Amino acid sequence: MAKRCLLTLFVTALCLQIGYGQNNTQENITAAYNSITLDISPAIISLTAPDLIKYFGGDEISGAYSFGIGLQYERSIDDSLSLAWRLDYFTLGTGLKIGFDSVNVSNIIISKITFENHFRFFPFNGNFFMGGLIGYTYLSMDLDGNATVTDPLGGIHSGDFSLIVERHSIKFGARAGWRIRFGRNIGFTLETSLGYDIGIAFSESLTDQFKKGIFGTSNFPMKGLENLEENFQLLETLIIAGGPRITFSLGWSF
Repeated sequence: MAKRCLLTLFVTALCLQIGYGQNNTQENITAAYNSITLDISPAIISLTAPDLIKYFGGDEISGAYSFGIGLQYERSIDDSLSLAWRLDYFTLGTGLKIGFDSVNVSNIIISKITFENHFRFFPFNGNFFMGGLIGYTYLSMDLDGNATVTDPLGGIHSGDFSLIVERHSIKFGARAGWRIRFGRNIGFTLETSLGYDIGIAFSESLTDQFKKGIFGTSNFPMKGLENLEENFQLLETLIIAGGPRITFSLGWSF
């Protein structure tokens, strides 16, 4: 559903670009030098929260919520160049039961904050742009539950846990899209883009932090937690490693 909504929004923006942008004069589209836009695509993506929970093997879900939004400020240098600064926020929380053999998670809150610096080039001094970005992503997971694991010597360890694991990364990306300004000096702005991001994490993995939080060491060999490690890695792939990106923003130019 979310993918269909994003595709519909992108096609709508493209049609507006064809119908409006091609007949607009350069004077009308270059007079405004500042834009503040709100990207609603993270909010649409947040509708896939139940699917994200399924990736973790969620058995019983209660009180699930998810929210995402992106805020961007862009400053035009001249008709062909601009700089933009973007802040993204995403959170997913739920009371649920997740079972990974001997580990049960009863509550989880995932939060992500991303800050990006964009450089844009408008090759035709018009609406179409291409550019790159460098940014920083902070990911945190608040986990509550209990674990019962068996060490290599046959010893059984069990108990409740409540811990927060964090992950830091830098990201690089490329974008191409359209920024349509309806008005000369001030007015409504619509922006949509497609791109691809690559993330490089530079902190301890979520799995190692999870082990350290429970046992005090990331080297503790825990049998029966292979599925948990796989799902932590999947989460990092989805949020940190990047991949295809789509934006659909609405805002104001001045």
